[in-house]
Amino acid sequence: MTEPLLGINPQLTDTYTRERWIDESFEKNGSESAKASRVAILSRLDHYCKKVHSMKPEEVFLWMKKESKKADEPLDILTQYAIDFLSRYVKFCQEDHRDILIRRGSTPDKSKKSKSNYLHKLHNNSISGNISRSRQFMSQVGGIRIHDDDMKRVPIPNTVKRGMYEDEEAEPLTAEQARNVIQVVKQQRSVALYNFMNDTGFRISEAGMVKDSDFDFYAIPPTVKTPDMSVKGVMVRGVRFLRMSTAFQIKTVIKSDRHFVFRFSDSQSLDSFRKAEYKKIKNAYDSLGMTQSYEDTGRRKYNLHSWRKRCSTEYARANNESMADGYLRHSKYLAQYHQKTKEERVEAFRKAE
Repeated sequence: MTEPLLGINPQLTDTYTRERWIDESFEKNGSESAKASRVAILSRLDHYCKKVHSMKPEEVFLWMKKESKKADEPLDILTQYAIDFLSRYVKFCQEDHRDILIRRGSTPDKSKKSKSNYLHKLHNNSISGNISRSRQFMSQVGGIRIHDDDMKRVPIPNTVKRGMYEDEEAEPLTAEQARNVIQVVKQQRSVALYNFMNDTGFRISEAGMVKDSDFDFYAIPPTVKTPDMSVKGVMVRGVRFLRMSTAFQIKTVIKSDRHFVFRFSDSQSLDSFRKAEYKKIKNAYDSLGMTQSYEDTGRRKYNLHSWRKRCSTEYARANNESMADGYLRHSKYLAQYHQKTKEERVEAFRKAE
């Protein structure tokens, strides 16, 4: 594929814009996390197109369509352009880009090129989903469709099968580490939140969507309804359980005038809630010396997802890995979990409690 030239300056289409593509993810299931995910995917795609092609993605798509029309077999040439485009993007995702500084969390110190403020390479399991969404963007916004058979020519790295791999890297907290973090944080709402994620295996975004009406504090053990749809787009149903101590902590933070239990207020966005909690727990980890990172991605080993990993680890030790994956709402094991009677599910939680 010949690199596009800036001098072409094609006109952009306004029939299906990137804004519409982003907004539709929220309109589909009401998930702010799904919308944020598309924004992140486009951000990486923008960086790739700017660095490799010196254009925006939409401009590259228009260039590809314009150039392919000059050939005898325009459809075949367009397909080849698209395959080359995605193939080069796969290689881009597999590399660190220290020359591309990005903002992550708090504003980085401009005098230091720290490990957390450049565009990191993606884990192999993340590349497949990123390419899939980018292909969707190319189709819906760029009007360039690639057949599944043609996609086999794009060198996407091998991944571990879904259900066996937890796509958010984190190390599970030990009981001692969990106690130490809670002692450092101290804020009542955050302590209740961490214990809640520990008991239920909810992700931070899912916890941010929990409302006071979702709880049944009179049940034995107390329960909370699972989200209508998880942040990973998997339909779920049923309830998850809480320890009595966690239920008591949550009751103390519920206010009659607040709808979302763990957010500062109903007006606080889910994105703002996530960032505030991550900053808070990151400071706690730093003070405890829990600052290790994965070498391949640069992601911190201890983060908010460590509570979900702690839940999974303890549940699996007390029962088995399949039941643990079902409790965490992994689609591959969810049906198996719900085949158990209510009494059996309660007993499984009691074992891990």
